[in-house]
Amino acid sequence: MARLLEQYKIPIRERTATGKAQIRKETLLTYGNRYPIVRAALTECLEITRRRTLASNFLGMALDHSDFYHPVYRLNGTKTGRFASEGADEGGPQGQNWPFHLRNIVIPDEPELDELTSADLKQAEAMFVAYDSRDEWWIKIFEERKDGHGALALVLFHNADYNKLPSNEEIKKIPRVCDICAREGLKECTHSERFISKSSGYAFKYGMGARKYITKQLPPAGVFMSEVEGKRIRSKVITPALGRWQSRGYDELYESRWVTNALGRRREFYGILDDSGDLVRELLSWKAQSVINVITSRAMILLQDLFVKIKGTSNLPLPRIITTTHDSVLINARKEFRRDVHNACDEVYNQPIPLHGRTLVIPLDKGSGPNWRDAK
Repeated sequence: MARLLEQYKIPIRERTATGKAQIRKETLLTYGNRYPIVRAALTECLEITRRRTLASNFLGMALDHSDFYHPVYRLNGTKTGRFASEGADEGGPQGQNWPFHLRNIVIPDEPELDELTSADLKQAEAMFVAYDSRDEWWIKIFEERKDGHGALALVLFHNADYNKLPSNEEIKKIPRVCDICAREGLKECTHSERFISKSSGYAFKYGMGARKYITKQLPPAGVFMSEVEGKRIRSKVITPALGRWQSRGYDELYESRWVTNALGRRREFYGILDDSGDLVRELLSWKAQSVINVITSRAMILLQDLFVKIKGTSNLPLPRIITTTHDSVLINARKEFRRDVHNACDEVYNQPIPLHGRTLVIPLDKGSGPNWRDAK
């Protein structure tokens, strides 16, 4: 990679402690954003590296004698309290955020008799931030069960007015896949207007600046834009209500480093409260993400008791949780248990959150199928 940059006469801006060129993915993508001449070559090289990593992880997956794969999970791996996962010591990928197109290799214990059920909270963090910031436009979007990411895309790219709620027909016109990926047969991609809307919504709500957004957040998804465009998008995302919510985050840390989230979890924040805004950004993201984690973790505990009741006195295997992500669980169960499993997920995920005189209940998406990808 260093030779590639030298070939294009691009000055090396970041180096390791030994003086060599820094070739982390994020650093290389920063060069791609700054110097369009090398962007295509860098992107192609990183894609080769990505595919090589996927092949190494998924083709080298260590299975036991029953063809089960055992990734490692850690309860203390994140600051928000969510599970963290690593690959098995013998070889293989982490157990959570797999590429969508590879999830079909995760199948039930008994494919002829079992199925996988996926249950995940819908637009959970965006909903929490809307209610916690008391942003009336966003609250109305969610109260009317509209796609928030699509609605924001109308504002960012089609000059829609924040004072007017878009119709569902307008939102449905927002593409989930770019033209190039659509020609390859994909239904969604990381280059579409909706994805950029989703990515920018989370990044800017949690206090990210425009420069970091265009150099760190978007390039890994294959999206490059100017700082001017990044600032324009940021100005659209940050409504007055969101701006006040971010300012309150600074005030909270100024008063005390101990902060309690909306569901009672406490955390002490370490670091310098300065103009960089790093500590405030950490607080804002924690306030939303930790709440979603509490809901999911509590749901997992309650599901275990409900699974015993579902099985009852039958000789059928007990339903079990396969894996979890930030806001979802994946469950293996006999096909005849589908309705009971779905009802159990509704019950344990239905956790009302009182926020500023309102009650937030995040809706749940459920689906079952023959593999992880098709459990929808």
